[in-house]
Amino acid sequence: MDEPDMVATRPLRPPSPPAFRAEDLAGWGGTRRRGGEAEEDDCRSALRGERLPANMRDTLHFTLCKQLCVLKGIRHHPGFGSELRDAALTAGISVLVRALNARAIMSNQIPDMDDRAHVPYCIWYPDVASEETYRALARRYPHMRYQVGRACAVAGYVALYKELDLLPDVSIAEEARDNLARNDGRSQPIFDSIVAQPVRWTIMNDYTRTIREDDPVPAQYGLNGDTAVWSTLGFSRGFLRQSWLDHVDIDTQELSPGWNFLGHALAPHYFNITEDWSIGEVTTRSFNGRSPHQYASAGEELTLLPNNDAMASFLWNPLPRDLPAGNKDVLVLMAAYHGDIDRYTRLRRPVPVSDNEACCIRRGIHHNTGFARWVFQDQPGNDIKPYIRAIHARFIMSNDLSRISADQPPDDQLPWQIWYPTQAAAETYVELARRRPSMRPAVARALIVADYQNEWDDKMDWDFKFTDEMFEQARASPNPHYQADLYARSGEDFPNNPAHTAYIFPVCKNITTFEACIDLQLQSTLSTASVLAMCYHEPEANPGIYNGYGGEEVHADNVELYIATRDELRPPNDGKGDVDLQHLWEEQIRGGFSEEEKESLVDYRGPGRWFWHRRR
Repeated sequence: MDEPDMVATRPLRPPSPPAFRAEDLAGWGGTRRRGGEAEEDDCRSALRGERLPANMRDTLHFTLCKQLCVLKGIRHHPGFGSELRDAALTAGISVLVRALNARAIMSNQIPDMDDRAHVPYCIWYPDVASEETYRALARRYPHMRYQVGRACAVAGYVALYKELDLLPDVSIAEEARDNLARNDGRSQPIFDSIVAQPVRWTIMNDYTRTIREDDPVPAQYGLNGDTAVWSTLGFSRGFLRQSWLDHVDIDTQELSPGWNFLGHALAPHYFNITEDWSIGEVTTRSFNGRSPHQYASAGEELTLLPNNDAMASFLWNPLPRDLPAGNKDVLVLMAAYHGDIDRYTRLRRPVPVSDNEACCIRRGIHHNTGFARWVFQDQPGNDIKPYIRAIHARFIMSNDLSRISADQPPDDQLPWQIWYPTQAAAETYVELARRRPSMRPAVARALIVADYQNEWDDKMDWDFKFTDEMFEQARASPNPHYQADLYARSGEDFPNNPAHTAYIFPVCKNITTFEACIDLQLQSTLSTASVLAMCYHEPEANPGIYNGYGGEEVHADNVELYIATRDELRPPNDGKGDVDLQHLWEEQIRGGFSEEEKESLVDYRGPGRWFWHRRR
């Protein structure tokens, strides 16, 4: 992707006559999306800075999509939309005023911003103003000193940064490091001056677009990858794929709670410092292990992911005080996956990095009782509903029933799977069945898995409806007693329902055996392609091995293969990224690939696996 110049040199176009009034913007905050050829034309024209949408009075026609395109067009095209300023001020459309003010600053003009609601957060993308403009801005608006400092990190204005006398803020340090190549190393002194300090501070918050100058807090971990650095702001999310707009609040333009953008778009969903949700004409996506002709579709811009090897190396190394440049999302997910409290507490973001994160947390809960207890008590008011089944399952498998009574928790919070990765004592299962009759089918399966035949024969109350899963579990048991006993008690033959065979224990120990797998590309991607796979099945039939609510699970086979494989056998960061597994095993025995053999490899992506074949 082409990068904009570091210093704004594009001339401001003469502003149009002041023809807009507040009522002309009555449609602002209207319907989310509409679609159609007319909307596409309006969006493209706004994004290109060519013209404003024709009808901004009508809440039906002036959609959220058009509004975001107008904001993006204003930020990227000097002079575009300037005729809206008076109308936006009168109508109280602060986000529009902020976009106009950000563009003015980057075009070396200092606007009137007496109202704090009109102060933009990001004043350094896509262009930076002159050093003197930022100096005058900081003098006139002292509360913007940290934004000016951040702009200095982008442009390498070392003298001005020193004049500002700021606390060493970690986001400014990460920004300075990100822009070293772009500003010919001029931001190196800014970076060095911050990381040399024994105490760094968290002043700027890119997740919330807030600045805590009057109430700063020391940075708990140093540089932690929580900054929307300049290099990530060029990724775009195409307006043609508008389903994500359903989850943007029209008034605040914040993302709906609990929602995160899915798919392969590289634009992060947890940052919105430009307040336009990175909307664009196309969606920037990675190759994800496929050739462009196999993967490209309308409205997509394919780009090679930046090398993330430095960050990925901390999948098997201790975390440093300062994380390297790169995206940490895969570290977040793997910390949750393994139930690593210290790592996850440090690395997590305020919102999930993907839908995989909840699945990883549930997996970590099942495998780590301490992690389960931490999630249970994490923070006052924290919504643990997505994890409560998993938490109860882990406590049951640890022989604790202190949180389960005859009427609490509700049945919809009780787990379905209570025997993996460990089994409880037989007495625990029997007591659970006594306290909560609704748990008897799950207890029956647990007794089969653990082969507690005495409790099965002598202590179970069989006054409940047998389930298909019970029959399948008995069929899979090496002890034929359970199958014969269920047949005798039910008086009927076993149901023949192959749909359940993939979910029984011990088959479910390897959750990669689920047949319905899809790969989810992560912004954090290693130099390999996708790293985690999510597996779906019908939640009505089975909430999953880790007691989820949506019928999904997650496995980390690709991450673990990446960790285990020798560096020289990993795929190059060339937009392909898959591994010929069979050839890999052969060559490990022989001692490595020849250059000719490396050229012969071609990639093929399978669900949750690295597969292989050769060019013919």
